[in-house]
Amino acid sequence: MRSKVGFEQLKFSCVIGDLPHEREEEQEITVSLSVEVDVTSCLNSDNLSDTVDYVFLSTLCQETAKEGKFQMLECFAGAVLKQLFLDQKIQSAKICVKKPAAFMGAKWAFVEMEQCRNEY
Repeated sequence: MRSKVGFEQLKFSCVIGDLPHEREEEQEITVSLSVEVDVTSCLNSDNLSDTVDYVFLSTLCQETAKEGKFQMLECFAGAVLKQLFLDQKIQSAKICVKKPAAFMGAKWAFVEMEQCRNEY
């Protein structure tokens, strides 16, 4: 049985952006992530190791952002997707990264990416 696992609007701060002031100070971003997983084994075992842990997913996003200090939202999102597909249970993934302080007049700038295992 296929299932989606993930989270919505995880907020944290990191260095991300291309402008000089963005390279010096952390700013808040918001990440939403959904992965498609076969949970058949989990339904029978009730064991976390038979699915994908959403706490692990959130930690992966935060650590990737903080360590990468990316200039582009696209590069951050792509790096997260690359790490996700190391887990063979993940069949597809969708990530949306929002940067509220990107520019005046907009609620946020965003990048959204979707990838299937066969595209990896």
